[in-house]
Amino acid sequence: MNFITKLIALFSEPNDFKDNPYGWLTNQVGHLSLSFVLTLYLSLLIGDLYASISIGALWIIWEINQYRKAKNFTDTIEDLIFESGGILIFINWVIFLPLSILVLFLLLIRRL
Repeated sequence: MNFITKLIALFSEPNDFKDNPYGWLTNQVGHLSLSFVLTLYLSLLIGDLYASISIGALWIIWEINQYRKAKNFTDTIEDLIFESGGILIFINWVIFLPLSILVLFLLLIRRL
């Protein structure tokens, strides 16, 4: 197995980081960041609206697959919130970046 295959296998495995607040935090920041970067990149190719819709649909399909593997509804919803947050930050960062940070902070407190 090469590095890329191992990395894809790692990302494909659902994990709610139940007893690991730091792991949960970095996971959700990763969802925000990856979603933002994917939307930004795709917007350069097909436009802002279509990129946002496409990445949103991609995340919904991805999380349905993750739910089928783990049967963890809370993890699926949390992941979708932060994946959507990355798209919303792309749309209007002035409003949604502080809101995403607030939600991240509040959900982290709940986990501690």
